[in-house]
Amino acid sequence: MSFYRTLPLSENVVSAKVKAKLSDGVLEITLPKSKPTSVSKKKSIQIQ
Repeated sequence: MSFYRTLPLSENVVSAKVKAKLSDGVLEITLPKSKPTSVSKKKSIQIQ
C-alpha cells in the first residue's frame, strides 16, 4: 500500500530538512522553519 500527497510549503520552511515518519498508522511530518532574515522592531509614534 502506498500513499502520495503534495502540500504547498510556506516560504519560511526549509524544504531540504522536511521529514516524515509513519509509526503505528500515524503520519508525523516535521516542517522546520528558517530563521527570520529581518526582525521587525516596534516603533512608537507620539500623537499630537
